[in-house]
Amino acid sequence: MTIGIIGGGATGLLFSWYLSRQNPLKIFVRTNNQAEKINDNGITLYKAKEPWTSKSMTASSSYEGLEDCGVILIMVKQYHLSGILPILSKLPKEIPLVFLQNGLGHLDDVNELPNENILLGTIEHGCQRIDSDSVRHNGTGLTRIAPLKGDVVRLKSILKDYDEDFPISFGDSWKQILYKKLIVNAAINPLTAVLNVPNGSLVDNPYFKKLLHSILEEIIPLFPEVDEKEMMQNVVGICESTKENRSSMLKDIEAGRKTEIDAIMGYCLKQGELLGHQMAFSRLIYEMVKGKEVEQGG
Repeated sequence: MTIGIIGGGATGLLFSWYLSRQNPLKIFVRTNNQAEKINDNGITLYKAKEPWTSKSMTASSSYEGLEDCGVILIMVKQYHLSGILPILSKLPKEIPLVFLQNGLGHLDDVNELPNENILLGTIEHGCQRIDSDSVRHNGTGLTRIAPLKGDVVRLKSILKDYDEDFPISFGDSWKQILYKKLIVNAAINPLTAVLNVPNGSLVDNPYFKKLLHSILEEIIPLFPEVDEKEMMQNVVGICESTKENRSSMLKDIEAGRKTEIDAIMGYCLKQGELLGHQMAFSRLIYEMVKGKEVEQGG
């Protein structure tokens, strides 16, 4: 059973390296150069300063052969999905699709796909792309997957035997999984991008910590399925456990790339409008990130 992965960023390379150990795998990337490098050199994983190279995958810069995959993991940023969804809609309906994006703004479009099994997930691994065929695995986390429609039976049979370095959890409620991840991202990513600080500064600096709580007080009530006290503690704990990390949104700003602020905070603001919640501080942070995108050319 061939696993297909769409996306050659950090998480796409990380998943390709691990999942190709037990299954045939094909990674679909944007450029011929990246596809050629992976086909020639494989993918190198750096963990604990040791490089490990695997050549157990093939790469393509076109979508030829996508229909032959037994399951497809979509690992591009949310704002790239618009160009991929029309391609996915033409695939055989029995192929399970797994979407692993930040934010929730894509759910309506994804739910309209004709596929029988559409799954959503979150990734807790820390990783960083070094170049087009190598990735650094900075920290082991859990990949959580649950169905948006259909079930996880076929996917679980394919991905059930991965070891403690790459644990995968299957659940029934996508809301519990994605809402919690959305709150974490909406609280940490925009603030670190605006303040230009690593995650730990949001709890180590008492003034920044007040800003963190201000965002959480606006966002958590949007999702009544989530326990407020537990979520507050969870966000603080993540800031402490990843204190040296620079968030993906901060890295995007520094590199002059477009951020996922619309997929993350933009979704929260829309929910606030629908529910009649006042979200003045979250709106301010959103506008500041959008302004930094303009200044940095993102």
